[in-house]
Amino acid sequence: LPIERSTFGMYLTAAVLGVLLAVATGSLVLEAKFLLISFVGGYQAYVGYCENYAVRYSLTLTSLVFPLHFALAAVLAAVFLGEAKLYKDPLMSGGVVLLLGAIVLYGVGQKQNSTSGAIETRRRGTFKLWLGVISIAILLGGTAGFFMKYFAAKFEVPLLTFPVYWYPAAALCVAPVLLFNRSKNSARLTRQDLWVLLRGAGI
Repeated sequence: LPIERSTFGMYLTAAVLGVLLAVATGSLVLEAKFLLISFVGGYQAYVGYCENYAVRYSLTLTSLVFPLHFALAAVLAAVFLGEAKLYKDPLMSGGVVLLLGAIVLYGVGQKQNSTSGAIETRRRGTFKLWLGVISIAILLGGTAGFFMKYFAAKFEVPLLTFPVYWYPAAALCVAPVLLFNRSKNSARLTRQDLWVLLRGAGI
């Protein structure tokens, strides 16, 4: 199932269910300041695309490094929300250093083996391309995670109001990519599409 179609279906399902739930429970609150939630919800939808391309290059390396987006969110919370005391654990700091070291060591190893596997490299991309894509994923995912906490702490967004702004924006931002690649996303519905709807209901 193409990633554009599955991502759009997931967010659209979550958006519809989120709005219906908010209306049913009387939690539908329309305020201009909450549009910032839509902005973040929209751009975080592309984290999945970046992660997908990164995994195509190396599943192992991506799985190892992508959790850095949690560290970025923690650093931002420490700086802007006064949570620095929560992140003085040396184990956490050491873990971040080890992850960054893994990237450096992997890059050195790739340079040493640059003369072999030329065909495979063309198919999967280069280490520099992977580094750029995973960096974008970490940046988008980390800032989105931080803003979720920021909105909860500063905006006092009702729990069932949050999905009304987050998921519709995510679906709208994915839609142009879906239309751009409509040739590969126009196949008939399959059982996989049903699983996508269930996943959307779960988020």
